[in-house]
Amino acid sequence: MNDIKDVIKQRVKDKEQKRRAQSGMLFIFLISSFMVFLTLYIYYSRQLNPSFHLNTYFDYSCLVIVLASVCIHISYLFYKDDELPKGFATLVCTLLVTVGFGILQVLGWNELKTTYLKNSALFNNYTMFMILSVFHLLHILGGLIYLGILTKQHWAYQIHSKNINLIKFAAYYWHFLGGIWLTVYMLFK
Repeated sequence: MNDIKDVIKQRVKDKEQKRRAQSGMLFIFLISSFMVFLTLYIYYSRQLNPSFHLNTYFDYSCLVIVLASVCIHISYLFYKDDELPKGFATLVCTLLVTVGFGILQVLGWNELKTTYLKNSALFNNYTMFMILSVFHLLHILGGLIYLGILTKQHWAYQIHSKNINLIKFAAYYWHFLGGIWLTVYMLFK
């Protein structure tokens, strides 16, 4: 009987260590991404040209990224309360809104390209904005892949109040991405 209890205790301990490692890796990733972003931000702010302006697609993308962050947070709250159908619905909403964000980014880039690509006075501003926004969009694509994984986990009944870390990490990540995008937007607006 004691052997079984020892095995169970060891499994619980191993699972807790795995969860802590996952949390640590997420935060290391977020911190390193922030450091790269901060370096680019500082570099750009020293060369700021006030005649460079973003178009309205980027205004709308700010609203959309905030909406995605709200959706993933609501999804987390539903999963935390074991309201799985509502959690999944808001998870899918996050996915769709995020795809909308990507579409708005591409439309905004196309308009910027026609306006600033051949303007030598603003080419550096255009290039720096493109570097920051493409870097951000790559993180968004990674988040979309993770949302796909969460969708698979949902159908396998692996996201619920007793196993909430998967969706909690997604919420942290989305809030981080939203904050980064709003900072980029404010810098260039």
